[in-house]
Amino acid sequence: MLSKSDYILARSCRAKLFFRENGYPDRRDGDPYMRLLAEGGYMVEALAKTRYPDGIQPEYGRGAAADFTDTLRFLNQDSITLFEPTLVVGRRQARVDILVKQGNSVRLIEVKAKSFDGQEHVDSLARGAHGTFGQIKKPGPVRSEWLGKLEDLTYQVLLLEQLLPGIEIRPYLALVDKSKLANPDNVPRFFELVQLALPYHAGMRPCGLVSFPWSCHTVNAAGEAPSHSEWLNDVDVWPNHTFVQSLRAAIVDEGPVLIWSHFEGSVLNEIIDDLKASGRSDPELVDWIRGVVDTRIVDLHRWAETQYYHPGTRGRTSIKVVLDALWKSDAAMRAQFENWSGLVADATTDPYSSLPPVEINGVWQDVHEGTGAMRAYQEMMYGVGSSVADTKARWAELLRQYCKLDTMSMVLIFEHWRRLTADPAQ
Repeated sequence: MLSKSDYILARSCRAKLFFRENGYPDRRDGDPYMRLLAEGGYMVEALAKTRYPDGIQPEYGRGAAADFTDTLRFLNQDSITLFEPTLVVGRRQARVDILVKQGNSVRLIEVKAKSFDGQEHVDSLARGAHGTFGQIKKPGPVRSEWLGKLEDLTYQVLLLEQLLPGIEIRPYLALVDKSKLANPDNVPRFFELVQLALPYHAGMRPCGLVSFPWSCHTVNAAGEAPSHSEWLNDVDVWPNHTFVQSLRAAIVDEGPVLIWSHFEGSVLNEIIDDLKASGRSDPELVDWIRGVVDTRIVDLHRWAETQYYHPGTRGRTSIKVVLDALWKSDAAMRAQFENWSGLVADATTDPYSSLPPVEINGVWQDVHEGTGAMRAYQEMMYGVGSSVADTKARWAELLRQYCKLDTMSMVLIFEHWRRLTADPAQ
């Protein structure tokens, strides 16, 4: 049976379909960030379904033939809305997100968590251009980033045309419009999922930025233990304004700011746009942000890319890869870590493995990477027990120790480079 996901996969690469159908492992299956993105898609679909309160969810999971028989029974009705009905034609199969039948007309709606700017799309069409989906050149094909999604929808239309001959089929893509601001009265909370596409707070855009923690280690002299400061949002309000205000209080108005990659600078620039869009524009704070981004940031990642090589990194330059390579080979780094953190440095394990787990509601939890941090924040703010002070404090403890190690890692790497380049005569 060729499902629509099989079809789309084969369109991108036939070998990938062969490997999947024959049970070859896929490294994405265990990727926590890919699971997080998938959950965001489920959440957007659930929100789309709320627009159809009379919709019916047919039972599925009993096999394609039984699911399809159930769908046909519903489609015999003159007017009906179905969630995830199963279509089967020959050896081809698809499950439609939302199908709305009214007499001789069917609306077939494919829900995607991918965002687009609805206002830019409308403006582009008004100028006679191709909008979001078309290439800039006229005439031009569909943009590559949208091709698979439109083929997904087309595959479903082709099946439905054969099942309902003579019926008018009107296909739609339901997307996340990031030109719109959220009204909290209209955005349901899905506490059991991490919210990505749907906004957390009033005034946020879909897929908007939520800057909930920062961590900073301040180095006053070479080789000395750095002082640590941090901030973590723990109240249910849009945090970005307070995030920047508290960061400014910590790093003040002068001195280099060490980062790893351009991410931090991009976040600060995005907050400028968020402040304006949400009606919280603060000219003095905006000037400070621009000053940090334009004149104070020092990107250690660029140094790792262009000025340094360690065989243990195998050419990779992410902070965790570089830290892990040095951690295994530099006893002085491990000694600094133990002195500064009070934790045990084991050369045979990843440095993030030294972070102790925390027992929360009878389950030992840990955070060792960014996706885990996003999940921990979601649980702290909106999960089971988020209204219990002790539970919330334990999630916060996990987040703080992870973020603290992230910035300490940069200091440890910087100190390693300092020792390598130090004048032996001094």
